[in-house]
Amino acid sequence: MVDEILTPNQFRDQWQNFPDLFEAYWFDTIAGKLYYLRRPGPVLLGQVSIPAYGGSDPLRTVAAINQFIVYRIRNPATSGVRLIITRIIVTSTEARQFRIYTSTSTVPTATDRTGTILFKGKAQDTPTSATVCSFDNNVANLAIGGFGVIHIEQLQALVPRDYVMMTGYEILPGHAMDISVGDTTDTAAEQSTFSIEWLEI
Repeated sequence: MVDEILTPNQFRDQWQNFPDLFEAYWFDTIAGKLYYLRRPGPVLLGQVSIPAYGGSDPLRTVAAINQFIVYRIRNPATSGVRLIITRIIVTSTEARQFRIYTSTSTVPTATDRTGTILFKGKAQDTPTSATVCSFDNNVANLAIGGFGVIHIEQLQALVPRDYVMMTGYEILPGHAMDISVGDTTDTAAEQSTFSIEWLEI
């Protein structure tokens, strides 16, 4: 049993104004719940019901040889919410690289990529999201490493990679994240799938 249940607005106010009171937090992405440990005094276990969203891109082929696919999730500057990325699932038909980039000159904070990725709330009464998901399947010049890369690994061919962020990755208003699947050795027929889940606080 939890000690208290807060609304998203109540939690946002406490988190922003008294961040040092929170000892830890974690997510139940299926139920759309955030749990936290808070002081002062005896450690208190709390719960927040937070709007949860998910989006996916079906099997998609690169446009040409030596190109790869990049997905972008962007939090507009006027959204008024914090995006908490909790889960990314990718698959490639070849053993290629999977990378996550934060907002830099390579990942513009105010522009979207060419194609649109549809997403929806995980409950019927989930508020409309201001988040924008997009993709390009013809990228050939995104730096493989360097500044702004927070995760990089080699995928196994046809093996889904379920990358769960237990404490989430926060995207503030006016910032974005890019996720790339593939590298500059891709074949012309290479394909990948992409799914992403997040909360909005």
